[in-house]
Amino acid sequence: MAHSLASKYRSGIRDTPHPDALNPPNGAILHESLPYPYYDVTTDSWLPINTTLVADSGSYRNAAGSFRARFSAGGSGAPLLSLGRDGEPSLAVTIPGASVPAPIVGTAVITYPAALGAASLVYRSETWGIKEEIVISAAGAPASYDLHISALDLTADRQSDGGYLLRNASGTALWRVPAPVGSDEVVVKAVYDDQFSDYYSAAMKGGLCLGMASTVADFYADGGPAPAAYGGTTSVRSIPDLAPAQDFIQTYHGRQVSSQVLNWMANQGRMGVQAYYNHLVANIGGPTWHADPEIIGILKGAGCDDVEIGHALLPYKLVPVAGNRARVYVYDSNYPPTSDADAANRYIELDLTSGSWSYELAPANATHSAVIWTGTSLFSTPLHLITQKPVQPTSSGLDIVALEGGHSHAFGGLNVAFGGHSHAFGTDTETDTHTGCVVPESGPQTPTFAQEVSRSMRITPLTGGNTSTFPDALLFPAGRATAFTGVGAREGGIGDTMVFGPRGLMGYMTLAGASTRDVISTDAAFLRASLSTTDPSKPASFYQMHETDNWTRVYALNNTSIDATAPLVTEVSSDLGSLTVINTGHARRYDLGLGHYGSDGVGQAIFPVQLIGANERRVYTPMLWSNVAHST
Repeated sequence: MAHSLASKYRSGIRDTPHPDALNPPNGAILHESLPYPYYDVTTDSWLPINTTLVADSGSYRNAAGSFRARFSAGGSGAPLLSLGRDGEPSLAVTIPGASVPAPIVGTAVITYPAALGAASLVYRSETWGIKEEIVISAAGAPASYDLHISALDLTADRQSDGGYLLRNASGTALWRVPAPVGSDEVVVKAVYDDQFSDYYSAAMKGGLCLGMASTVADFYADGGPAPAAYGGTTSVRSIPDLAPAQDFIQTYHGRQVSSQVLNWMANQGRMGVQAYYNHLVANIGGPTWHADPEIIGILKGAGCDDVEIGHALLPYKLVPVAGNRARVYVYDSNYPPTSDADAANRYIELDLTSGSWSYELAPANATHSAVIWTGTSLFSTPLHLITQKPVQPTSSGLDIVALEGGHSHAFGGLNVAFGGHSHAFGTDTETDTHTGCVVPESGPQTPTFAQEVSRSMRITPLTGGNTSTFPDALLFPAGRATAFTGVGAREGGIGDTMVFGPRGLMGYMTLAGASTRDVISTDAAFLRASLSTTDPSKPASFYQMHETDNWTRVYALNNTSIDATAPLVTEVSSDLGSLTVINTGHARRYDLGLGHYGSDGVGQAIFPVQLIGANERRVYTPMLWSNVAHST
């Protein structure tokens, strides 16, 4: 199968059924993504997934998981990669007509340098499967490469979306080859998928409460699926905990980071206690609710240091109680209802006087007191937003998602960042309003959580876990001038932020210290980026990416500097054909990187030691982007 190129191109095979994007991440090679941990039939026990690559019988494999991935140690004869599980047909990936180079093996990453000539192959072992990347290392690289996937005893069934289902002799679909294999992919979406894969792995570790609550809601909704379709009889409780049900749950669980769900939760889905009570009085138990039930999300904490990953529940009854209170009885995937009696089941208690709620997340036992969450906001999401085909935020045209420490979390990042136990904030510069953990420019550097910008939110996944493992993230509306500020530094002294917008990406990497205050700003069109700092002059890399349906272009300033006296500005033309560098401060230098990756060709080049004077503006317009090294 030929792989069209981006600077990093993903291909993959995934276990069925995963019918659309966002679950699991694009480019995953997946098999039976079981909730964490996984069941080991050889020991008849539940064991933790271990993504570490270990040497075994002259090759490398993942240490522990619900399937086995085996990587070549180099040479000829054995496949580059084989995937399988006991008792099922296996898959093999080979490089036609070529020997496999000796790999570079990391903890959970194995790289085959120059395996495809001008490109290297990188495989990453994740909790949910294996991700493949083709990484271009030279300008003028070929526009496609061949990797062969063999699947003995399986039949390939072409799908309408361009992918394949691989079925065994009885017709059961065991694997799915998604459409990106053999088709064009652009880079911004792929980079965002990297971040989503971090979320997906965190969600698998934390739990699947949103997926389970949504699945139960779908089975009980008018017109929902029948339990018999998933191996059950007449009740949801009768459905066995096997692959079909697990895939159904995981599919719904992953959709909480779709544009539709995030925007709903940032707007009408976020309610105070009185508003939510009024909403339930008007709707729960009615025909609209039966056709489209709602899942409730709760978060512990509302500040900058006390937020934990949230939990999702399915409300089914509202009961007023004494003291101007009400109880919302809920299905909790951790504690399924056991009785028709209210006292035996679980509920969120609403205090209508104080405007607060409380929920016993875990009961007391002989060694621990009860775990009780409290808060003032609730997040209600109708089922139809979870069952519909998801739209990625980078493709919606509506959203900006900022990720602090976004470069695969390899470089530390600013510790005063977006969400969880970190702090940072975004600003709508047109209205001077903020969302995130705002740190004042002067006085005590105590962060205060704010949520002032319309249609914005701090993204916190609903997984039912007890630790915050989601990449630090903020959702903002597109079409506005915005700025994202990071303060301080984690261990390692590196700051980096990615800002995803409509069909584009902006980002930087630089040094950071305890008093650092770095700001990346964008215009409403998401074409002009500005980077500033309060630090003395320090090194930085600063870049933009923009894409169409057919290609992606990269515009980067590497090995340059920023300082406290003036921001560094880059602006891409509306036709994406030119880059303007605007230096508002003293003279500086940079290595200019330009790249074009698409179906019409691949071109990339570094132009070292470009000089720009004080208060100077320079415009770069390649005549032929697909051969940029010889046309600038």
